[in-house]
Amino acid sequence: MFKGLSSVNGDITDKISIDDRGLAFGDGLFETILVDYQDQSPHIYFLQRHLARLQQGCFTLGFALDFTELENDIYHLFAALNQSKNVPKQLRLKIIISRGSSTSGYRVPNGTVANRILLLSPLAVSTDMMAKEGVKLRSCQWALASQPQLAGLKHLNRLDQVMARREWSDPDIFEGILSDNQGHLIEGTFTNLFVVDEKGIRTPDLSACGVKGIMRQLVIEKLAKTVNVPVRETAFSTIMDAEELFITNSLIGVIPVIAFDQKLFSIGKITKRLQIALQNLRELRHEI
Repeated sequence: MFKGLSSVNGDITDKISIDDRGLAFGDGLFETILVDYQDQSPHIYFLQRHLARLQQGCFTLGFALDFTELENDIYHLFAALNQSKNVPKQLRLKIIISRGSSTSGYRVPNGTVANRILLLSPLAVSTDMMAKEGVKLRSCQWALASQPQLAGLKHLNRLDQVMARREWSDPDIFEGILSDNQGHLIEGTFTNLFVVDEKGIRTPDLSACGVKGIMRQLVIEKLAKTVNVPVRETAFSTIMDAEELFITNSLIGVIPVIAFDQKLFSIGKITKRLQIALQNLRELRHEI
């Protein structure tokens, strides 16, 4: 049974220095990407979008990262995967970039070079049933801290999400939704949130906190236009006027919500149309 494969700076290994700044300080970024793997022919969905976000994050944080080396790492990892047996048809590729290794405390020594960590693992959950039947959400008490300079980035410091996820153990609850300190709904612990109302689609403004997910951006920039529905990025604190709810991320795609706390929802036509638009886009298998 295939359990996974990993590399560090191009070498097939699961070991990294204990001086790594990602471990010590959460000083890094990551991407989580869906991979379709059939007949030893991988397709990494929306890879260029993920790499573009990673590049922007590296620029913001001031990382020295050679993206040619990173792309070579990905190529060599999948070459090694072809030697593995019983590889499932769907995989999760996680790219972790730490600032590098140092023993200088918070100060970053000159010449520090980023560490490139790649992890391939089986997809943890099957999305087919969720996509068809929907999922249940709950509100989280833990509030997201506001930091506009880090807003949108998928950085390694996920303590807000860890603490929020500790709030429930009910297996019927798929995801928890966090708000900011002003009570505005922001995102799930690992998903982005969308509301459908009489004016179209709206999604929380993430200018102060939250992660600008690749699937979120795909809905805003491509999918919603395909189904001819406008999208607004705005602040809101309630979903009581919502007609439909759905959540997104790169692994699960577009998933309808059938309950949020005590409010129930039907799976609506706009959510279904977006799911079809995404499926059509994935079947094209080209970058957008």
